[in-house]
Amino acid sequence: MFNNILVPLDRSSLAECVLPHVVAIARAFESQVTLLHVMDSANLASQPRAVDPLDWQIRKAEAEAYMHDLALRLQKASLPTERHLMEGQAAERIVEFAHQHQADLILLSSHGQSGLSGWNVSSVVQKIVLRAYTSIMMVRAYQPVPPELTDLRYRRLLIPLDGSQRAECVLPQAATLARAHQAQIMLARKCPGERRPHPKTLNWPIKWSSATGQKPSSTLSNASHVCQGRFKRACSSASMSFRRCTNWQIKKK
Repeated sequence: MFNNILVPLDRSSLAECVLPHVVAIARAFESQVTLLHVMDSANLASQPRAVDPLDWQIRKAEAEAYMHDLALRLQKASLPTERHLMEGQAAERIVEFAHQHQADLILLSSHGQSGLSGWNVSSVVQKIVLRAYTSIMMVRAYQPVPPELTDLRYRRLLIPLDGSQRAECVLPQAATLARAHQAQIMLARKCPGERRPHPKTLNWPIKWSSATGQKPSSTLSNASHVCQGRFKRACSSASMSFRRCTNWQIKKK
């Protein structure tokens, strides 16, 4: 599954928010972790002055020390960890590295030093998502990193499905992760034909759910049973709880 996890870092605290998730996922899948830092030359190229070779070597030494310290933290959590340092444009080199080393999962924060774009993620992350052609997990930045990286536990996993086999390809990974964390699986699907009432006709708050005692439509009920049945077959050896999410909510702004 996820034998090799690639973790790009830019030496910012925002990027480091992924570290607890790295431990949580790598332990579940017994993965090899690869830390990657790219010394981005694109920003330096825009400066009017030439790059100072001494300053560049100092920055490189600082980056190597930073990666060494992070690798030690992950190794103390019993994770096999490698570290790599590259030079160039961040997004291009990360994608290149992922292809060359056959990364099964790229785990990165929504943004780091490069800041946000209009989609609430950095431009570097957008390029990686579009060009990596592999599994990607994005962690929302601004989450504090706990002192102990092993404290994170997943309690609930939400799996949106649309009835296609492509969407169901995540089921084995979800089963493995849920088994490792004793987490609850929630399957969710919005079926075609389920019309959303106009907000002006509703009394707030309103919630449709199989748990409310209201009988769902036959289309939605049948589809949710199919999704749940396929998931149970995909992870029949797992010992975990299931919750069928056939509901959707409308919240008043």
